[in-house]
Amino acid sequence: MLFTVLTVASVRSGRLDALDWRVWNDRPERQWPELKPSARALTYLGLRAPTAAIALFFAWRLSRRARTWRPLVVLIGALLALNLVVGVLKIALGRAKAETGSGEYFAGGLMYPSGHSANAVVTWGVLAYLCVAYARASRRTAAVLAFLPTPAVAAGSWFLGSHWLTDLVAGWLIGAAVLIGAVECDRAARRRQRRAASRAAEPVAVRTSRRRLVVPQARDLDGLDDAPAALDVREDLVAPRRPSGEA
Repeated sequence: MLFTVLTVASVRSGRLDALDWRVWNDRPERQWPELKPSARALTYLGLRAPTAAIALFFAWRLSRRARTWRPLVVLIGALLALNLVVGVLKIALGRAKAETGSGEYFAGGLMYPSGHSANAVVTWGVLAYLCVAYARASRRTAAVLAFLPTPAVAAGSWFLGSHWLTDLVAGWLIGAAVLIGAVECDRAARRRQRRAASRAAEPVAVRTSRRRLVVPQARDLDGLDDAPAALDVREDLVAPRRPSGEA
């Protein structure tokens, strides 16, 4: 919803164009050109190939530790969905590069939304969620992992002047939507799995005179002839012992 509002406003409103131009024109690249390598290094936190390789490695380790393929499935699904959505939007909107000095849409460019900022949100956000859900990592550590790369990528892109401000914000919104969808899908799958396991392991309680005996339900028994054997209780639990002097 927010992405739609931003996109319509950016396409139709001259005010956002003026804001984009002002922010882009005030970038510090000209004052401190020696910082360009550092700024470019920050943008690598949102570059698709290296971040995906790092995230896939850790997701594979988490899958082995948790003995389930779900961490890998969640990460791969989120990355595929993100690249599909961002790719379609870039081609459909066709915004010109910021270096041209024109923020015109439908000009054959591929600037809106920013793939770097969207990729940073999804890759590091999903990885942080997987660490909490499958490795019991602290939420503070996960928050740092999820949120620190995103402004770093935006700062690097702004310094280099490679994107308009609205490009970066749109990338955040798209990335956040994909991240929330991936997390909620995995949570729903885990809840269904827990409910199914709970129903399958539900016992039946049988009370005796001295203790509580738990036996499988009748549907778990091999046959009706074996049912009495499953309920067999030692005689000294259901009847008092005779005195030793009686014949």
